Amino acid sequence: MKTKKRNFSKMILLIVATCFLAVLLFSFTACDKIYGRYSEMEHIANVKERIEKRFMTGEYEVTSFEVYPLYTENEQLKYLLVEFEPCGYLYISIDTDYNAFLEAIGLGRSLYQINNAEGGVSLSSTWRRYTFGADTTEQIYEVDSEGNYIYYNVSPFKAANVLSERMYLLYSHFNGYIPGSSYIPAVKREGEFLNLISMETIDDLTEAVPTIEGLGWYCHDESSTLKK
Repeated sequence: MKTKKRNFSKMILLIVATCFLAVLLFSFTACDKIYGRYSEMEHIANVKERIEKRFMTGEYEVTSFEVYPLYTENEQLKYLLVEFEPCGYLYISIDTDYNAFLEAIGLGRSLYQINNAEGGVSLSSTWRRYTFGADTTEQIYEVDSEGNYIYYNVSPFKAANVLSERMYLLYSHFNGYIPGSSYIPAVKREGEFLNLISMETIDDLTEAVPTIEGLGWYCHDESSTLKK
């Protein structure tokens, strides 16, 4: 009788262990490359659905929005731009290593993350164009005819009137310290990247160049997660 009980217990343990291994295998194979299963248009459609549900509720002073693809220097779709009307914008990061199973058990991030800061997600962020002076510690900001700083409440892409072009969000590989973040909004002009913060061409991404101040994905919490 005891032998039968031991055999039954072993069988139960074997079944549990097999199921556990199967779940692990599933989590690291079947779910780990969901990013690549979606086409560009499908990623855009996914984000549109989520933005509609979260931000077009009457809580925010926006009337409509559009979603645009943003590419890396290697022509990989890695980010999306959400441009609201009459103003406001968001950057969305697509997690290329997204794992649906890990997210479901609370160990992984969402496929789509909204740029944020410690204060949470904001549609009212403003930014300024600038160039460097004699060195990277001196920032020369754009001013109007009266000498006042010019602040923009639309994305650098909309401000530059390039929403209909192929747009890029580049990562600066400069190893030294420069103010701001490491991301550069850009479009191509005659084969070279045009920095939409400085409105100057970029010669080398390993050199210091003006970047978007404060752009990043700092807090991976509920506010930065764009869920269904």
